[in-house]
Amino acid sequence: MVWPLLVGETGSNKMQEEYLRDAAIGLLPVVPEGKPYPKMALSLGDGVIIKNYKYGMILPVTEELRRFDMLGKVRDIANMLGRAARLTEEQAVMNVLTTAANFTRTVAAGDNTTAITR
Repeated sequence: MVWPLLVGETGSNKMQEEYLRDAAIGLLPVVPEGKPYPKMALSLGDGVIIKNYKYGMILPVTEELRRFDMLGKVRDIANMLGRAARLTEEQAVMNVLTTAANFTRTVAAGDNTTAITR
């Protein structure tokens, strides 16, 4: 899978979370010896909201499947569902990474830094 190489995974049991964008702070200024540190302009309204979606399906096992001893097929379907879950997880990450609207260019420091806005 590609996405574990690109992101750090953090567990959560919340429906959504909001994180401050550390990329918006930029670089710290050089402070000459003996001079006070400058105060930063703090804006807490510029967070990134991350929603935690649930994905899944239920595989119904019918009486007919049990009666005709077709449980081997049920196991095969369960394996295919596991593969589908892995592909769904990877596709969700790739959708965020490859959607141009998720990125904005900032020129606050005269550079071309990119910040994720989704």
